[in-house]
Parts: sequence; structure tokens; C-alpha cells
Amino acid sequence: MTTKAKRDSTTIPVGREPPIADRESSIPLVKTRTKRRLSFSFFGSIPGRISLIIISLAVFVGIWQILTNAVNDQVILAGPIPVITAFASLLSGNVPAAAAHSENLGSAMIETLEMIAVGYSISLVGIPIGIIMGRWRAAESIIDPWVNAVYAIPMVALTPLIYPLTGGTFSAAVLVVFLISVFTIIVNVYSGVKYTSNNLAEVGKTFGASEFQFLRKIILPASLPDIVAGMRLGLGRAVLGAFVAQVLVTYSGLGQIMMNYQNLINTPYMMATVFAVALIGIIALQSPRIIEHYFFKWKETERLERGFKR
Repeated sequence: MTTKAKRDSTTIPVGREPPIADRESSIPLVKTRTKRRLSFSFFGSIPGRISLIIISLAVFVGIWQILTNAVNDQVILAGPIPVITAFASLLSGNVPAAAAHSENLGSAMIETLEMIAVGYSISLVGIPIGIIMGRWRAAESIIDPWVNAVYAIPMVALTPLIYPLTGGTFSAAVLVVFLISVFTIIVNVYSGVKYTSNNLAEVGKTFGASEFQFLRKIILPASLPDIVAGMRLGLGRAVLGAFVAQVLVTYSGLGQIMMNYQNLINTPYMMATVFAVALIGIIALQSPRIIEHYFFKWKETERLERGFKR
């Protein structure tokens, strides 16, 4: 048999399956990919996420308890059980006699949420300001120095100056929330709009898009992650601003409750008040994520596809 005949005899006819050995060698790779896909789908599902949250909370409480045992002083650091018990007592209205004049925790949380909602809603004016700064160079030259100057100033330091101007009213707290959150939103939106990909800009120019079409079809979709990030960061700053305003300006709400228990050296109840503030922050910071999920579903799909490819 010639060399050509030997080569032809080893060739697999069209339509026939590859040898069994070749098929078996590919089985481990398929199994590995299947396992990775199953693990990814589990942790990406709602039960998987809930499991991860429970595990992280258990780890946090465990570390907290270890630190409490190491300190061994409830005045310096209260343990998780006393703090949870104090939080339940505050919710039910069973407060220590020395703090009977303090506000109810439920009404204080509602008051704090109102401050955050009003101040943060006004601070969303930072979105169009950031878009204008990032899109037009003249606006950037005029606004950017002022934004950088004010953003560099610690807003907490300006808080005592607000009291004589506004009289320590609800509007004073709203002003503090606005000042602390608006510049974070402006800076993030401005960066996202300014550094839009040049390739996308060239596509818009090629198809002769108008300025409105350019903003709506290219700039806003491309800068959406930075806009949502700015909204989330600004909302976190708004929670901080409301708490700072209650402590330093209005002396009401959760800030007043925490200061009362600090003066009484009642650490579990003081930490329970801080826990209430953290709970408000956790709930509030989900709002931008919900907006992104329901109003920008195409972006969520794109994110999932990128994660799946990784």
C-alpha cells in the first residue's frame, strides 16, 4: 500500500462520528463547563444571593462577638445580642426612664426619610448640570472650578454656619442633605459624559445625528453606569447629611436619640440607633438599582452577558 493510500485509509468519511477515544477525551471539558455554569446560575439566582447575604451576616456577627469578648466592656463595645434587644425595645417604645423624653424610633426614622427624600430629590439637579459640563466646553470652563472648590470643602464644617441662616428648621436639614450629596452626583455624571468613547462619537457624526439625537442615543446610554453610580453615591451621602443635620443643626430625629443615649453612656441603645441609620441606608441605596433594573433593562441584559462570558 502506498503512502497516499495509508493517508486516505485514516481519513474519517463525511457524516461519520469521530472515534470513541476522541469523544471520551472531550467529556471532562464538557463536565467542567457544566459545573461552572451550574454554580454561576445558582449564585446568580435569588436563593443563591439570599444564601450569600445570610453567610456574610453570620460572619459579621461572629467577628462582632469576637471583638466584644476581646474588649470585655459593654460601655466601649456592646455585643450583638444587647444591641438587637435594644433595637427591639426602641421599636416597641420601651425605653429607659432616663430617656423617656426622646422621640419614638419609628417617627424619628420617618422624619429622617423625609429629609433624605426631599434633599436628595433636589440634588438630582446635579444630573443635568453634569451633562452640560461634560458636553459643552464653555460650560465646563465656567462651572468646573466652582464645583471643584466647593467639593473640596468638608461640608460638615459648613453645617454650623447653616443654623444662623435657616434657624435650625426642616429646611436647614434639607439644605445640608442637598449640599452634601449634589456635588458627588455632578462629578460622576460629568466624568461619564465627558469620557464617552470616541468610537461611539464617530458613529454619531458619520450618521449625521443632531445634538438631541446624539445626547439621547449615544451620550446618555454610554454614560448610564456613571450616572447610576453617581445617584447611588449621592444617596449614601444624603443619608449621611440627614444624620449630620439632625446632630448639629435641628437636634431631632435619630441624631437626637443617639446623642441622648451617648450622654447617658448607654452604648447598646446608642448602637441600636446607629443600626437604624444603617438600615435606612441599606434600603435607600436599593432605589437606583431598582430604577436601573426596570427602566434600563437593556443595560442589565448587557451586564449579564458580559458576566457570563467571563
